Amino acid sequence: MERSPSPALSSWSVRRAAPRRRTSTHCPFTMLASRRCEARRHARRLALAAAARSPRLGPLRCTLWPGRALPADAEPLASAGLERCVRLRSLDVSFNSLRAAEGLATLHDLRELKLYCNRLTSVGGLGALPSLATLLLQSNRLQPPDPASSSPAPSLSGLPCLSLVRIDNNPALGDAGVAALGLAALPKLTELDASGTGLTNTEALRGLAPTLETLRLDRNGLGRVAARRASASG
Repeated sequence: MERSPSPALSSWSVRRAAPRRRTSTHCPFTMLASRRCEARRHARRLALAAAARSPRLGPLRCTLWPGRALPADAEPLASAGLERCVRLRSLDVSFNSLRAAEGLATLHDLRELKLYCNRLTSVGGLGALPSLATLLLQSNRLQPPDPASSSPAPSLSGLPCLSLVRIDNNPALGDAGVAALGLAALPKLTELDASGTGLTNTEALRGLAPTLETLRLDRNGLGRVAARRASASG
């Protein structure tokens, strides 16, 4: 038996409600996934707020992914409430479209920092993490220092515990950019991935620590430059 339309709804109200009904019931699975993502983001915000109120009970590991978990302002990390999470040891803020890594200076116990797949153009803001051992910066937009600038370029030389560094897939870095990172000043460096960074020679990597065990330099121009020089000398 066919159900008659409700007399409480006029033809005008049905026409007005149709787009909203189509949007909200288009795919129940999409709605459920969206609600779950929002619930996870809300839980992360509550965890950060609780850690800020009581630093001693703060989390040891925190993941802010994807980007909607962070506020959309000029310095999202500085507004994320991390400054009092002094016990934090692992932080994952990958895939967040970050343009700056400010707001981490108080995380003195941080051991692992994942910043890959963002929009960082420099390593500014990372120089005050004395316990940091793992730094993942791949697939950003890191740039070489501006030669016209009078201020010193940000570097990683102030991170004495760094042992694993990934800067791969930053093709704009080039020789000058890699050299400016100060990798030779890292006494505990054991693994470095500089693939796809626009390197044309290994001068920027001179003086790396003798503790280095793994070095990746693929997808650079090293072989082409060596072949060009050999053909020119011949």
